[in-house]
Amino acid sequence: MKISLLTLLLIASFFYTTHAQTSQLHFGARIGGSVSFLTYNFMTFNPKRTPGLGGYAGGFVTIPLSEGWSVQPEVQYVVETGKYAEEMHYTDDTGKLIGKMLITSRHQVSSLRVPLVVRWCSSSFKAGNVGIVAGPVVGYILSVKDYNSVEPITNNPVIIPMQSSYIDDRIDHAERFQFGITAGVEYYITDHLSVDMRGIYPITNHLQAPLRAWLSSLSIGAGYRF
Repeated sequence: MKISLLTLLLIASFFYTTHAQTSQLHFGARIGGSVSFLTYNFMTFNPKRTPGLGGYAGGFVTIPLSEGWSVQPEVQYVVETGKYAEEMHYTDDTGKLIGKMLITSRHQVSSLRVPLVVRWCSSSFKAGNVGIVAGPVVGYILSVKDYNSVEPITNNPVIIPMQSSYIDDRIDHAERFQFGITAGVEYYITDHLSVDMRGIYPITNHLQAPLRAWLSSLSIGAGYRF
């Protein structure tokens, strides 16, 4: 009887401890937009680069470590873009310039991303508090494409393009697994709703040589803790 009572007490203690730990977990969702900056080993001279817009959506779980400190694994679907434009010059057999053409490209990368951030906040999940997050990021690329548009700068009929737009699929040159670092700040509007700003810098290129391209980005988003 004593052994049975002790067994029941141990089982009850185990379930109580498990419930107490699980109840401290906080699940949530994040969504936001980003501005990305493309670095590319361009095949032509003097490309004009401009930032591109993107976005992300995903979920997270916050695991408390101590007062104010926690670990937050996340899973996100991310789309990032960078834009560039370059002029193509056409010459005849003597080297005389006969026309120009402007090619504008939107370089787009879609991926699954898993940030593993360490989070600090003076008082967990309270309205008006500010938190800091930082940590490594692992990603897996799903697609890499260049969406190109062609526009003649001169009216020479010899160089009028046969198609005004086309797509280059770069996935065969992609480094599928990606690594980077992220850091940012967050502000809790309520005990459940927060806004945040993060920067992400890649450690690896997402295109292999000789192309060698990568995207760094700055994102602004919102999170909700259930």
